[in-house]
Amino acid sequence: MKNSTVCCQNLEALRNADTPFTKIIALDWYDGPAGGILQCESCQAVYQFDMLDWDYRQVRVFRLRTLPGECWMQITAALEQEGKTPLWPVWFPNKWPSDDALENTNRRTKEILAQANPAELVVAWLGYGERILAAQKIPAKDLESEPVWFDVQNLSEVRDWFSLLGLTRGRDYRNTPSVLPA
Repeated sequence: MKNSTVCCQNLEALRNADTPFTKIIALDWYDGPAGGILQCESCQAVYQFDMLDWDYRQVRVFRLRTLPGECWMQITAALEQEGKTPLWPVWFPNKWPSDDALENTNRRTKEILAQANPAELVVAWLGYGERILAAQKIPAKDLESEPVWFDVQNLSEVRDWFSLLGLTRGRDYRNTPSVLPA
């Protein structure tokens, strides 16, 4: 991931742009980050994210919930207490010295994530988050009832997030020109 002057607050600039999320703590993993916390390098906004959709080309669609800024330091401190050292741009703390350490960290993480505001932002990124393909504001009432991808029982009942974001499922976006059509 490259450092970026793009900010999460400017959705138009997030279309096919280097990510502003240069620090990602992956708390869930499925061939890449599937959920966790991230921070915008430009404005320092902190979000909880969870995956709503994905395709085999490693395009992932996430719902983002804002968190109070102090949550970033709280979650990092909770993970570091257990002997974890952050590795950026994507940190996936996945080994614990004991079951008690894991349980304590999980409890503290849930307390921190409980501070999240309702989601109002959906982003699609490529791979491990190095490039944002699209971003869109969605009313919170429409996002809160959407299931996390791994909880979906019937795919025909899932919203078509790719179309909503102006993307094509299965398209290879790795070598796409720097500007996608709006």
